[in-house]
Amino acid sequence: MNFKKIFCLPLFSLLFFACSDSSSSSTSAPSEGGTVVEGVVSDSSTVDTSTTVEDNETIDVPDVLPQNPLTEADYDSVGVVALARAMETLTPNEKFVLVLRHAERESGVGKESPLTENGIAQAQYVGSYLPQTYNYTYGHTDYVRTRNTAVNIAFGNGSDTSNFVSEIVNEVKGGWFEANDSLVSAYSNRDTNSYGVLSLWVYEGLFSDAYLDFEERGQAMIDFLVKDYSLMEDAKIIISHDTFVMPMMAYISDKKVNFRYKNRIRWWCNYLIGFMVIVNDKNEVRTIPVKGLDSATE
Repeated sequence: MNFKKIFCLPLFSLLFFACSDSSSSSTSAPSEGGTVVEGVVSDSSTVDTSTTVEDNETIDVPDVLPQNPLTEADYDSVGVVALARAMETLTPNEKFVLVLRHAERESGVGKESPLTENGIAQAQYVGSYLPQTYNYTYGHTDYVRTRNTAVNIAFGNGSDTSNFVSEIVNEVKGGWFEANDSLVSAYSNRDTNSYGVLSLWVYEGLFSDAYLDFEERGQAMIDFLVKDYSLMEDAKIIISHDTFVMPMMAYISDKKVNFRYKNRIRWWCNYLIGFMVIVNDKNEVRTIPVKGLDSATE
């Protein structure tokens, strides 16, 4: 089944219907927590999610989930919605897949680089305000930091993670969009950096010989994530990387989500940003670009 994206453009609609990784973060380290077990801090006290982005406010955890459509005011200056607010729009006849970038990691970029203590607390914070009315399943890439993020979201949501069950979903990497990774590397070394090259391809169409067709690959990913409603799990969380979630966020918003190369002092995507793909019992699909922390940018 080919699921077409059906949605209104962000920032210009009152209703939002059917519609690798950077090494820095804007978040501060949490206050000291407890023992780390597979990346889980069992009694971490607080996590600072504040940023200097002037138009972002602290996320409030909703007590109930009103079926409350988004308005223009829900979108920040980047074109992204707070995850807790996006969850408020869900109706009883909808299922969803939530794809997020991992939480703050250590300085290494290899597969074995784990989360920082602050990243552990960030992931638990996101889990704490996801509604517990859903039976969540989890997926992630074959990186330690993406699994750590999934585990800690589940822990923050109140799940017993001693026997954490998840699946590896390696399609949700930047390579999904790449036609020639050697060319991507060559352009990154010659012209700017890997993030600049990706942004300039997404928004300006530059370096197109290194990438696949943007629209075709974006739609193919929606089709990959979304099955027939009757076959879908109620709620699935997949943890990915910035080089995948950024172009997907641009795709679902018709490039209204704005991670354009250096168009502001802080322009690259933050940890725990991503998108929701929501399907109702008529197999109608809508999408929302979301942020798990206060700011969509680092």
